[in-house]
Amino acid sequence: MGIILFFDDWKILSRTGMERKQGNPCMEEDSVFEDEKTEGAWNYPVVWKDTEKNKWLAIYGQALPFAYDEKAGFCIKTVEFYRLISSDGIHWKRSSRTPVFSRKDGDIEATRIDGGPIYYDLQESDKRKKLKLLYRLFDANGTPQERIAYSQDGKIWTTEILKGKNIFHSPASIFYNREEKKYYISNWFHVHDRRIAFYATKDFKKVEDPIYVLQADGEDDCVAETYALLVFPYENIYIGLLWMFHGDTKEIKVNRLKGYMDCQLAYSYNGKNFQRVFHKPFITRNRRGKHAGGSVFPTSIVVNDDEIFIYASGSKGEMFKYQEECDAALFRYNMRKDGFAYLTSYTTGEVCTKAVKFYGGNFNLNICAPYGVVKVQILNEDGKIIEGMSYEECTCKSIDSVEWSPTWNGGKNIEDIKNQVVFIEIEISNGEIYAIRGDFDVLGANYIKLE
Repeated sequence: MGIILFFDDWKILSRTGMERKQGNPCMEEDSVFEDEKTEGAWNYPVVWKDTEKNKWLAIYGQALPFAYDEKAGFCIKTVEFYRLISSDGIHWKRSSRTPVFSRKDGDIEATRIDGGPIYYDLQESDKRKKLKLLYRLFDANGTPQERIAYSQDGKIWTTEILKGKNIFHSPASIFYNREEKKYYISNWFHVHDRRIAFYATKDFKKVEDPIYVLQADGEDDCVAETYALLVFPYENIYIGLLWMFHGDTKEIKVNRLKGYMDCQLAYSYNGKNFQRVFHKPFITRNRRGKHAGGSVFPTSIVVNDDEIFIYASGSKGEMFKYQEECDAALFRYNMRKDGFAYLTSYTTGEVCTKAVKFYGGNFNLNICAPYGVVKVQILNEDGKIIEGMSYEECTCKSIDSVEWSPTWNGGKNIEDIKNQVVFIEIEISNGEIYAIRGDFDVLGANYIKLE
């Protein structure tokens, strides 16, 4: 199945009267799960759906005071993880009052642990390792040791030492790169160097040297730094939730800690080279006094039928400033399928794809034009309208569907143009287009020979 999304114009030949917009995830107010023992800077929920039991599950971190760091100016905490259950992915309750993972686990007595978010691995064939947690364990002397913990359902965990000299600062996230057939650990180069780096590994036995991925640039505010990049495969690309830390200008330190966090949108075609759609928040802070009014930390994306759910933690206060406040919570943002980026027309706009070749009859658009008009026509290799597949023969009104299949009143359909080089042209009045899907290959984008 081919797909054209609108993060950029790579698969687009031309567009007029169509403006690119970034999605606007909306917070589900009923989804807020408050926790009295943590703060948003440590929460990091992972959420997944157990389709067999038709239940939603989540694991998030609580942060317990460990020691006050005079030099840093805030309280160092130890993390322990709790498991939640829900029937709808909105209303949550703890499956147990005791943590499923804490510093008491493992084969040595730890003074504290620091880690997360947990990774739910759809790629993993070993059910016992579906959940993966990368964390640092500190012994009685304060010496850190990198570890990875595995679990099938979040209840029982096994741990292994992660060999090597790397020290991964929380948050350290994991994703699987399909093209490279490797896992990538997304983290920093160094505790004082917050540029995003990936550390590749095939089996978590040996970790490769870091590769540079992303950093703040000239379009960002001077005090802005990249803080974390959480990556999720989506269709044939990779979505990146880029946490942007905006430091307090009055804090003169090597490693700023006080400020606030929001989230920008990044994407990649190969899981290594990432770029941003816009240099502005994708998930913004809430208004002051509300959850996520201080900082927001999106950590989990779940595709559920025609919607996308983004789960996050957050705090009412800014980072590390109000550690005594019980202001942390887990919550959810809702968004339309393919809603990360889209094209919109305020009057009448038109978009034409690069050359495509259909190999089957499936063809549909994700369109929102409840008070508009949508027209689709197919052009031949020379840019001329194919008889029977013109705008006039396809005019449709009031379309709001994630899978709308155009038809032409002359009876011609996609099967009639299989294996031909064609262009798809779409005219939209007062509407939005989110994706084009079908049994096609995009010739210009995928370098498929025309012969």
